[in-house]
Amino acid sequence: MKRCSGLLAALCLLTIAGTLANADSATVHDWLQRMADAMQTADYQGTFVYVHDGELESMRITHVHDDSGSRERLVSVTGALREIVRENDELRCVFPDNQTMLVDASAGAPLVPLIPSEELRRQNGQYRFTLGSRARVAGRDAQQLVIMPVDEFRYGYELWVDVEYGVLLKSILREAENRVVAKLMFTDIRFGSAVDIAELRPQSSPERFVSVPMGVPAGEPASIGEPPRWHASRPPPGFKLAGHRHVKDSVDGRAPRRVYEHLVYSDGLASVSIYVETLPAGQSSVSGFTRVGAMNAYSRQRDNLLITAIGEVPNATLQRFADQLVQE
Repeated sequence: MKRCSGLLAALCLLTIAGTLANADSATVHDWLQRMADAMQTADYQGTFVYVHDGELESMRITHVHDDSGSRERLVSVTGALREIVRENDELRCVFPDNQTMLVDASAGAPLVPLIPSEELRRQNGQYRFTLGSRARVAGRDAQQLVIMPVDEFRYGYELWVDVEYGVLLKSILREAENRVVAKLMFTDIRFGSAVDIAELRPQSSPERFVSVPMGVPAGEPASIGEPPRWHASRPPPGFKLAGHRHVKDSVDGRAPRRVYEHLVYSDGLASVSIYVETLPAGQSSVSGFTRVGAMNAYSRQRDNLLITAIGEVPNATLQRFADQLVQE
């Protein structure tokens, strides 16, 4: 199946949260929480560049929040023409060149990454937080925030937040030895009444395209209070189960039902999604690592199961999760 490029993967799955323990922590915390609120509720529109693996992509984003919820639309400025549209919890990725539209009804994360959550107040010990200097990004004043890990199981981040509106203007993702994994930076941006909401309208009519579900089917969430059927026996320090859902699929009433489970582990800043899928009898799958932009993935087959771990974390973290997954 065609993927929605490294940019989509990097933009759809990451949420940030963290904790602070030193004298500057309240100040950094305030900036991160302000950014979290602004990225969800502010109206903004602009063009940004995303650099990864020696490639540069440019996209234009329009984000509007009103009584009906949040709506976002991304359209490519360089490379193959594509549109990414999010309306609350539904995500559509349209490829006009081959008349394909990928749909995910469960992709609730906003498209611009690095959004902290209330976990900021509850987790600690995995990162060091520092308030950096002021800088100019896209012609606007921005405050730098530096978030560095204490071990090899996670990446570090540098964030530049708009001083007036709190929206993220620039981010740098770093791995071991300070090597840059990916960069995202707005080159121009506008806010509030200056946003042209007409840019929310898709260029292409969905009726013209073949719809293909993205990844694991959405299915039904696990019942409230129902425990997961799988868990990581020894996750990396700081990672805890943040959510899970069960999915069952059947071609017809007589076909064997394929069972899926989706687990999400988070350390409060980084998150890892783990998918467990039963394979049809006699079918095998290729194991190993893949990388899409800043997003890494690791797959392995165990008997008739395919286990896949995905996240904006080092490969060693994904392999530890997948290899140590056990059934309850």
